[in-house]
Amino acid sequence: MDLTSVTNVTNDLHNFAKIGTLFFYNFPRTPSFSTLAPDDWNWYDPPYNEKVHLLTQDGGKSNYADFLLEVNYLVKRGVIRVTYKQFCIRRRKIILGRVYCLFNDCANYGKVETFREGTRRGKPTAWHQSRQKKALQTVLEVLDFSPIAWNIRSTHQLVRYFQMYQTVLVSFIKQRFSGNIHRSSDSFTMYRLLNRKPFQTSNEQQQPILSLEERVIALYNRIQSPIVNRHDTQFNSAVSMILNNEIKDLKSVLYKYQRRSIVRMLEKELYPSSSLSPNLVVVPDLYKTNLFYLHVTELTFQRDKSTLSLPRSGILAENMGLGKTCLCLVLIYITKYQLPTIPKEFRYKSQQTEKVISLQELCVNMLSRESLSWKQFRSELPASCIKALRSHPPSFQYTTSTNETRKSARLKVNDTITISKQLYLSAATLVIVPDNLYRQWITEIDKHFSPNAFELLGFPQGSDPEFPPLEKLLDVDIILIASSIFARENDSSDSILRCIYWKRLIVDEGHSMSSKISRPSELARSLYVERKWVISGTPTRGLTRLHVNKEEVQKPFNAKDDLLKLGFLITKFLNVPLWSNDPKAWNQQVVRPFISKCFNSELQLFQILNSLMVRHSVTEVEDQVDLPPLVHDVVLIEPGYYNRISVNLFTSLLATNAVTSERTDRDYMFHPSNGAELRRLITNLQRATFYWTGFSVEDIRALMSICQKSLKKKNDDGTAYYSPRDRDLLQNSLRTAKLALSNKRWRTASAIHEMNYYVSNVIHQFASNLSLDTYRNGLTTYGAPQLYQLQKAFFKYRFVRSQLGLEERLTEDLKPFWKNYWNLVWRKDIQRIKNHDGQPIKQETIASAIKNPKWSTKFTAKEKKELTDYSDSFTETMSEFREGESVNDQLRQSTVVGTGSAKLSYLTARLLEHQAGGIKSLVFFEFEDSAYYLSEALDLLGVKYFMYASYKKPIERAENLVKFTEIESGAALIMDLKLASHGLTIIAATRVYFINPVWRRDLEAQAIKRAHRIGQQKEVKVETLILRGTIEEEMLQQRSAESSSNNERDSASVIENRGIQEYVLKHEFLPINFHDVEYSPFECSSISNKPIGSNSEKEPPELLETESRVDNGIRRWNVPLVSMNYENGQVVGSKLVKEGSLTRSRKRAIETVTGANTNLTRKKVRFFE
Repeated sequence: MDLTSVTNVTNDLHNFAKIGTLFFYNFPRTPSFSTLAPDDWNWYDPPYNEKVHLLTQDGGKSNYADFLLEVNYLVKRGVIRVTYKQFCIRRRKIILGRVYCLFNDCANYGKVETFREGTRRGKPTAWHQSRQKKALQTVLEVLDFSPIAWNIRSTHQLVRYFQMYQTVLVSFIKQRFSGNIHRSSDSFTMYRLLNRKPFQTSNEQQQPILSLEERVIALYNRIQSPIVNRHDTQFNSAVSMILNNEIKDLKSVLYKYQRRSIVRMLEKELYPSSSLSPNLVVVPDLYKTNLFYLHVTELTFQRDKSTLSLPRSGILAENMGLGKTCLCLVLIYITKYQLPTIPKEFRYKSQQTEKVISLQELCVNMLSRESLSWKQFRSELPASCIKALRSHPPSFQYTTSTNETRKSARLKVNDTITISKQLYLSAATLVIVPDNLYRQWITEIDKHFSPNAFELLGFPQGSDPEFPPLEKLLDVDIILIASSIFARENDSSDSILRCIYWKRLIVDEGHSMSSKISRPSELARSLYVERKWVISGTPTRGLTRLHVNKEEVQKPFNAKDDLLKLGFLITKFLNVPLWSNDPKAWNQQVVRPFISKCFNSELQLFQILNSLMVRHSVTEVEDQVDLPPLVHDVVLIEPGYYNRISVNLFTSLLATNAVTSERTDRDYMFHPSNGAELRRLITNLQRATFYWTGFSVEDIRALMSICQKSLKKKNDDGTAYYSPRDRDLLQNSLRTAKLALSNKRWRTASAIHEMNYYVSNVIHQFASNLSLDTYRNGLTTYGAPQLYQLQKAFFKYRFVRSQLGLEERLTEDLKPFWKNYWNLVWRKDIQRIKNHDGQPIKQETIASAIKNPKWSTKFTAKEKKELTDYSDSFTETMSEFREGESVNDQLRQSTVVGTGSAKLSYLTARLLEHQAGGIKSLVFFEFEDSAYYLSEALDLLGVKYFMYASYKKPIERAENLVKFTEIESGAALIMDLKLASHGLTIIAATRVYFINPVWRRDLEAQAIKRAHRIGQQKEVKVETLILRGTIEEEMLQQRSAESSSNNERDSASVIENRGIQEYVLKHEFLPINFHDVEYSPFECSSISNKPIGSNSEKEPPELLETESRVDNGIRRWNVPLVSMNYENGQVVGSKLVKEGSLTRSRKRAIETVTGANTNLTRKKVRFFE
C-alpha cells in the first residue's frame, strides 16, 4: 500500500470541498502534535488509539466524546479533513474546525479507495459504507455552513458571531452530565447547505407537520408550466407557426397555454434532453461562485455532474377538460411526415450488402438510413420514384440478446438467447383509447381539423381485429384502436404491431399503463416505439386536481401506492434508463427516501416529475380560459308519502334494534363486527329517498311483533323494562309498521316492486282490468307496465262507443299481457334471489299483500279511524262508461297526476320543461333502481333520453353519447356516476342533475366537468336533489364540514362519518298521517313564467298535449294519459319491460329472530342484504 500517494491526495485541500464549520469546547490540555495545514490553520489528526485518556483543563482524565469518534472515523477513512484554530474567550478555549469533504472524482481517488479497502479491519465494505454515511450525516446536521463562520480569524469576530447567530458548541471530551446535541432534520440540513446558512432551529420548529399525502400534493403543485425554448431554424419555424396559430387545416383557435404545451411536447420529442441525475443536488461553494455536487443517496461529493438521459416521451397531465385530445392531434399533424430515427447501433449495420446496387436503390437506402420522409413531396416525384419508395419501405435489422437461466440435472446453466427481426419504420401515430372514448376522438378530429388533414385507420370496439397489410399500416397518419381490440393483439406473438418501429404511441387515459398485468399494458411495453405519451389528467389518484368554480377538490388516495404506480409508469412504460433495468430501484431510490424524508428526496422526486410531465398551473389556465358561469344549487324536496313510509321503516328497524339489543354486544347494529351490514343498510336508506320496495309484509309483521312484545316487557317490580325514551321509539316504530301494512297500495307495490302511478278519470272497464288499486277522488293506481298497456288498449278501442261486451273483450285481450307480466315478475324474482335481495315472491305473498291485515280487526276505534278507511269501494270510485261516447272522448281527459316518488315527479317535471325548451340535460345516478324508475317514467311521458349505464356494452354507450350530442331537440342523458370520470366530453348538456347527493366531492367534480369544460359556450346549471329531513340533508352538512376542515379523506363511506352516525342514532321519524296525499304531483320551480302547451282549442277526437302553467313561480304539469307525444299507439323509445334492467337491486333490510318460545328479554332485530 503506497501511503505516500494517499497522503498526497488527502493533504491537498484542492481535492476537497469546503463544507462548513464546527465549534468545540473542552479541548484537551495536551492535544496531540499538530502540523500546519495549507489554509494556515492546524491539521486535526486523531490518535490511532481512540481509547487513550485525554487530560482535561482541570487535570482530570476523560475519553473522546461520541461525536468526536464519528469525526475521527471519517478523518481516518480519508472522507473528510479537519483544520482547526484555537480562540480564548474569558479564559475559556473555543476551537473552530473547518470541515473539508473529499471529491470522489478527484485525481488519484482510486488510491484512496485502495487504502480504505486495505484498512477494513475485518469489517465488510458494505458495513464501512453504511457507517461512513451515518457518521457524515451526523456531522452535517450540526455544521455551520455560512461563509462568515468559515472566515472567523479573531476572538472579536467570534464573540460577535455568537451574539448574532445561533451555534452548537460540541464538547471535545465525554462529559458525565451532558445533554443531547440538537440536530436538525435531513430536509432542513439540506436547506441550510444549499443556501449556506448558519445553524438554525427556530425556522424548523415553525414548519407545519405534513402527512405523506399532503407532501405529495404540495410537490405536484410545484410542477412548472412549460417554457418555450429555441433550437435550430426548422424547430423555430414550427414554434412560430404554433405560437401564432398558423397551423394549416386546424379550424380551432388554440389557447396560449395549449400552444406552449404543444411546443414543449415537440421539443421533448425532437431534442431529447438530459437532466441532472436525480441522486445529485447542486451545492454552491462558500462564496457561491462555483458549484459542486452532492450525491444524496451515497452522501458523497463530486466536482463534475452526472446526467440522466430522458426519453423522447412524457406525460401530458393537463387538468381535466383542458383539451388534451386536441393537443395530441396538433402534435400528430405537425410531425405527420416525420419518420422515427433508426437507433445508432443498427443504422449502418442494416445497410450492409455485397451486391452492386443501382443509383435509385442507393438513394432509397440513404433515405431509409437517415429517416428522411418523402411523402410531403409526392406531388413532385415521378411515378417510378414513388413506386420504388413504396416497394422498399425503410427498415432495419433489430437484434438483441437476453440471458436466461435453466436448470440441468445438477447445475444452473446460463443461456444467451438472440432475437433478430426486421422492423419497418412508420410515420404513423398509434393511438390507444378506451372503448367509450373512440367516438369522441373521431368527433374531435372532425371538430378541430379539415376533412383531409389526416389519413386515419380506425378499429372501434366490436370491429374486425384483422389488421390490413403492412403497406397500408405504413401509409397512414393515425391508427386509432379501441383498448379492447388492442388487448386482443397481446395474445398474438406474431402480431403485425410488433413488426413496426413506431414513431409515436399515445395512450389516452394512460394511467392504465401503471398496471403490471393488464393485456394492453403488456402489449404497449413490448412494442418498438421511439416516442411515447401518456395522456391523463389523473396519472395517479393523488395527482388529480379538480377545479370547479375556482374551488379545488382533492381525490382521496394512498400516497405510497400512488408513488409505486407512478414509478411503474415511468420505469416500465416510458423506460427511463436509470430505473428500467432494476424493478426494485424506483422503490429503493425514490419512494423509500421520500417517505423517510431523506436528504433531497423531495427535490429528487420533483425533478423527475418536472422533467417528464407537461402541465400548467391552475391559475395560469384560469387567466386564459374564460369558461361560462357554473351555478350549483341544492334543491330540497318535501318527502312524498311513500318516501316517508320507507324512511320511517328504516328508522324503526334501527331504533328497535338499538332498544332490544340494549345497545351492547354483537346484536347491536353499531357493534364493530356489524360494519358491513350497517353500510348496506345505510346504503338502502339512501336509496329509499328515491323509492323503496324492499320490505315485505312478513318483514313488517315481524317488526310489529317485536315492538308489541317489547312494550309488554316488565321488570320484577312490575314497572316498564325500557326507559320512556326507548318506549317512545318502540311506539313510533309500531305506528309506522301499522301505517305501512294498512295501506293496500304500499303492500301491493312492495310485493311486485313497481312504482305507483296515479291516474284520474279512467273508466271502469279499463281500470278493473289493469289498475293495481283505487284511491280517493276517482284516482286509480298502476305500475309502469300496466300503464303502458292501458295506453296501448286506448288506441285499440278508442272509437268504441258501447260498453256492451267491452269488459269481457278487454279481459280476454289482456290475458297474454298478464301472463307475460307475471313470467317477467318471476324472472325478476330469480335475479333478486341471486343478488341476495330478499325472499322469493309467491302468489300467496301477493294475495296476502292485497288483503287487509288480520290484526286490523283488533284496532281500537281511534286506530281504525286513523289507519284504515274501508268505505273505499272499488267500483264506486271509478268513472262509469257513458253510452254513446267513444272511448277516445272518455279517456281523452284522463291524466297522470303524479307518482309515488317525490324526486321522480320533480325530475320528470324538470325534464319535460327542458324538452319543451330544447335543453339537453345530464342526469347522474348512483343507484341503478332510481335510473330504472326514471327511464320508465320518461318512456311513459314520451321524453327523449339515452342511457349511459354500466349494464350496457361500451359500444352502445358510445353510440348513445353520439346520438345525444347530435340530436337537435331537448333530451336527457342518464349516466352512471361511476362512469363520469372516464374522460368524456358532454358539452351538449347545459343542465346537470344528481339524483342523490354525492358523498365524495371529487366524484361530483368529475361528473360536473363532463359538461363544464373547454368548448362549453353556455351557462351550466347543476342541481343536487335532497329529500328534506332525511339522511341526505345531513350528508350535505357533514360533507361541507369535512371540506372546511380539510378532512375529506377521513371518511370514505357515509356511515364512517361521526356526524352521520350521531344523526342515525337520534332515530328521528318523519311526520306522516294516514290521510296525507299519497302521490307527488309533477311540479317544480319554473325557469320562466311562460306557459307550455295549450289544449284550449283542441276538439275531440284530437288528442291533448302535455301542458303546464306557472303559479307563484311553480310550474305545474297536466300530463294526459295519452297525448300527442305518442305515435300510432306506441310510446316513442319505450318497451313493455326493460329486460336489460331487470337486475335492479332489491335489498332486503330485515331478518327477524322469531319463535314461539323466544325469551322476550333477548328479542333482537338483525339486518342483512
